[in-house]
Amino acid sequence: MFEINFKTNQFLGAWKKYSQVIRILMKKSVRETQVLNLNRSDFERDAKRKYGHKFVIDFINGKPATFIAGREIVQSFTQALLSDEVTRDLLLKHNYTFALTTKYQLEIKTSNTALEEPGAEPAEEDKNTEKDLILEVV
Repeated sequence: MFEINFKTNQFLGAWKKYSQVIRILMKKSVRETQVLNLNRSDFERDAKRKYGHKFVIDFINGKPATFIAGREIVQSFTQALLSDEVTRDLLLKHNYTFALTTKYQLEIKTSNTALEEPGAEPAEEDKNTEKDLILEVV
């Protein structure tokens, strides 16, 4: 799928650490934009890069809308999303925009909500609070 190198694997571990929270926030983003504050130290292991990472990637019909070669942090993020079955299903149901800021905030937006049933209750697994999951991550 993607060319994997050492740095990509480093970032992949960090993204997998946040995968459950990202999944829940993806579901919540149908109603409004969601923001996840990431731990800077998970991504700044390279002493040369202290100014932060930044990217924006759109997923349309379950696939990245742009070519992502050469950006290890984006490749690993995409790989983490696509390696999770539930997340893959969400990416097929809705179009998403993910934006990482230099302050290590991941913004999650859903650009279409046509497939979401109005008034639908979240699944039992989604009733976990964000704080509970964030405590597990940190």
